[in-house]
Amino acid sequence: MNFLQWITHTGLIRTDKYQKRRGVIIANSMSLILCGVILLSYALRYFVFSEVGNAPPLKFLFVGLFFCSAPLVLNRSSLTTASRLFLCYGTVVFIWVSFLLRMRAEVEPIPTSVYDTLRIYLLAVSIIPYLLFDRAKIYHLVLAVLPTFFSLLLFDNIMGWAGVSNSLVGAFADDYKVMQLRSMIAYLIISGGCYAFQSIIIQNDEMNQKLIKELKEKTEEIEMQNEELIQGQEKLNETNQHLEAEVSKKTENIKLQNMALINYAFANAHHVRGPLARILGLLQLTKIDKDLDQAWVFKQLEEETNQIDFVVKQIAKDLNEVDFLADGKDSIS
Repeated sequence: MNFLQWITHTGLIRTDKYQKRRGVIIANSMSLILCGVILLSYALRYFVFSEVGNAPPLKFLFVGLFFCSAPLVLNRSSLTTASRLFLCYGTVVFIWVSFLLRMRAEVEPIPTSVYDTLRIYLLAVSIIPYLLFDRAKIYHLVLAVLPTFFSLLLFDNIMGWAGVSNSLVGAFADDYKVMQLRSMIAYLIISGGCYAFQSIIIQNDEMNQKLIKELKEKTEEIEMQNEELIQGQEKLNETNQHLEAEVSKKTENIKLQNMALINYAFANAHHVRGPLARILGLLQLTKIDKDLDQAWVFKQLEEETNQIDFVVKQIAKDLNEVDFLADGKDSIS
């Protein structure tokens, strides 16, 4: 199996278009098929149908194998177009030469079935051009179709030029001339069907290539979107980390401020409340004792007031320090 695959893929270039690579593979496959058919036909003629008539000379076998295997060599040499044209022309030439040489060597009248067999072989190989070429290069297809087309159209003329016309050397049959019309009708049916089938295949190939291209574009678009999503996720993670750091810093600042407020409340409850209570007590004494030394009272009031002023300034200083630390942390971040 690997050996057959190696033969059918000989001369194949990966960078070529799909249709060209398919033509090369089909040409190699047809070469193998034709070689096998020639070997089989000679084996059958020699060992199975030897009593029907004279077996063809072995030289025709080697000539046929040469004509049918030459495309493999041409494909191996990267002459892919030449190999396919050679297969279309060489096969027809071999069929004509093998039949005409044998018919000219016949001493008895040539049976009408020989002419019909030649037509059948020509009809059989008329499908080869449609397998090897497509309408993308219509001139190659036309060149490949010409051998079988003119062989069937000018069948009797070629026989007359070769001196083996049925009317001259064969057992003329009443419906022989009708065979020309039948052959052309069969040829048109085969050619039309092959061309239509080939057109459908080409259209499907083009559609598949278009779908593959669209699928590739969609895949690239999805990959780009995924890349954008990944980048967006990374930015979101960075933003979340930054916010978490900010929240942590703000929380720390709030804790400092809360501690400052607690200290302020404590100072207010103890340090400020003590001097204020003593001031209130002195004022109460002045109401009770009218003969109280006024100088001493004012001096005490001044001392207690200074004490309150000192405590208030200390609280303000502590609060300012807390605000400064909070601002400093923010500026560092």
